[in-house]
Amino acid sequence: MADWLLEAWSFQAGRPSCTTVMPDGCQDLLCITDVEGRSQWKWAPLADGAYQVQCDASELFQGWRLRPGCQVDMDGLLQALSGRDATYDPVGVLGDFVRLSEGTTQALLALADCSSVQFACRQLGVAERSLFRHLLKASGRSPVYWRQLARARRAAQGLRSGMPLADLATEHGYADQAHFSREMRRWFGASPQALRINSAALDAIELAGY
Repeated sequence: MADWLLEAWSFQAGRPSCTTVMPDGCQDLLCITDVEGRSQWKWAPLADGAYQVQCDASELFQGWRLRPGCQVDMDGLLQALSGRDATYDPVGVLGDFVRLSEGTTQALLALADCSSVQFACRQLGVAERSLFRHLLKASGRSPVYWRQLARARRAAQGLRSGMPLADLATEHGYADQAHFSREMRRWFGASPQALRINSAALDAIELAGY
């Protein structure tokens, strides 16, 4: 598997429905095929929060999820795929339009497991302003975005444990339970209590990502 490709996936709707997509720090190339076999290539960019996608009956979604931090020539890629149907494997073409630098990868690894952006900068040996410029250019998002997303996903994934919400908030560095609740609503569109009893939402949050 290419070092910039996280996974390939597929989903077929059994009936008309609305699927909630959770922010995961990844971009996806999509091939959407309708019941009559017509295919359309689309690009799913980084998400800043949960959003819904309408699915028609028997509509087939095929996706290629890129690792966090990839830079993509989206217009060039979609042009190269124009006219291709769902039987086409786009991985070879993707490689011509996707770039993932080692510096970006290391920066995101540091931010995913740090107490603050400043601490990550010390680990990386870079100035905070330099890290901001680098990630904004590479990903279109700031270091704060990446740190907060990683923390929110880890905390949400801990909801299945049954740990009291106040304790879970403390464990993941939130100031208090109210702060934890605000961040869950911001990223995932629901309170921790609502997410805890929503298996489908937690399954989506636990998918491969940042």
